[in-house]
Amino acid sequence: MVRGGDVSLNTNILYWLTATPNIGADFALSKHVSLSVSAGYNAFNFPDYIAGNGADANPKLHHWTVRGEGRYWFDRSFRGWYMGIHSLGGQYNAGGLHFPAFLRDFRYEGWAAGAGLSVGYRLNFGKHWGLEASIGAGLLHLDYTKYDCGSCGSRLYSRSRNIVAPTKAAVSISYLLPAAERKTPAALAVELRSHEPDRAAEVIAEAINAAIPAVPDTMVVEHNAVITDTARFVIQYPVDVAEFRPEFSTNQSELLRIQNLLDSIMTTEECRVEEIRVEGFASPEYGAEHNLRLSERRARSTAGALAAEIILPPARFSASGEGDDWEGLCKALEMSEIDPDGNIAATIRQHTDADALKETLKGLGGGRPYRRMLTEIYPCLRRTEIVIIYSTVKQ
Repeated sequence: MVRGGDVSLNTNILYWLTATPNIGADFALSKHVSLSVSAGYNAFNFPDYIAGNGADANPKLHHWTVRGEGRYWFDRSFRGWYMGIHSLGGQYNAGGLHFPAFLRDFRYEGWAAGAGLSVGYRLNFGKHWGLEASIGAGLLHLDYTKYDCGSCGSRLYSRSRNIVAPTKAAVSISYLLPAAERKTPAALAVELRSHEPDRAAEVIAEAINAAIPAVPDTMVVEHNAVITDTARFVIQYPVDVAEFRPEFSTNQSELLRIQNLLDSIMTTEECRVEEIRVEGFASPEYGAEHNLRLSERRARSTAGALAAEIILPPARFSASGEGDDWEGLCKALEMSEIDPDGNIAATIRQHTDADALKETLKGLGGGRPYRRMLTEIYPCLRRTEIVIIYSTVKQ
């Protein structure tokens, strides 16, 4: 996912040495993967000179190129070593140049396309500027016509060739665009504390009434000069599914909110993340043992998604499954019209056998309350909660 601060602009110094203006952009797609695109265009004529055969050499390096490259960064996007796979294409009309030698006495006009592998390294200076060097080689297809050098050179022949050759050489200056303005952890805490403190009831009630994810709450505990904040986020799952699906419901935007909070914490010297917990839950449709395993797998799946998609700080990390979310169901019933007298919630709290309770619920009220719970409440119980505990030094 691309956030503010995930786009790096660059220009190749070596390419400029050929009098070719060029620009590129690199987009971070995840913690380790980015997509780079670049283009160059040269329309300049160099000063004329008289060639050895007495003809006007009319030197030029007219061309345009475009390049796309997928990169895998071994540390993290825009830092350290990477390997890439790229493709390129363009047109050219070049000749009369002293270097390289094959352009001295002839002019070549045509097009080229190819693909190759590359390796590179980026060294950063401060938050935004960096210097990047890379080389690559691969297969090129050339389709061209060869002419005598000179302003009116005669055509010699046309040819197509496939060659293995260098396809990339770059020493680039890079600039990482500033991230979109983020709220400080203190400002986030004030905003988050403005919501209801009961997280379980808030999540389920908002999901039922507005069909939108709840904004995580925050609680504050002061101890000496340190303030401890706790923020909660929700990742949702389809029924009986443990695989993390970023496209499901609002999961992608929730990951973005998590990253924004962590970025705010990690860029503030007075703040640090103490602990990250992932807690899995299941709606009580299936057997208790099945749902316990399902919730554990959901927790592990969410933890894996966090590690892959989000830049996590060093902190205590845990993932656990809670099984059936009976407490969340009771709180949702208390805030809904399904159980106006509280009889269903009381029945749930009095039972000790989870599997027997599920059969009992199906028969209450002729099955109508259960059918409403299936459609209005149970989808909100299929989730994991991400708990981020962080501390701030009180000024």
